[in-house]
Amino acid sequence: MRQAGIIAAAGIVGLTTMVDRLAEDHQNARALAQGLGLVAGINVRPVSQRTNMVHFDLDGDAESARRFADALKERGYSFPGVRALLFAR
Repeated sequence: MRQAGIIAAAGIVGLTTMVDRLAEDHQNARALAQGLGLVAGINVRPVSQRTNMVHFDLDGDAESARRFADALKERGYSFPGVRALLFAR
């Protein structure tokens, strides 16, 4: 339970200092989802609420997913799994 304070601290910072950025994060996520939806082999899961998360699936097998991840990594992007969370750094 000691880690709960660390997680709570991040939530407090987000709620007190980053609320104004949330609308921009939602717009960026929507743009990412629209762009990914144009790529053959990527299936974007629709969302029912505004969010800064984009969920998508890749057609093909594990090797296809590995090639996709490698191509992203070569361009400076790294996603654990197939989810992307947009946030301020």
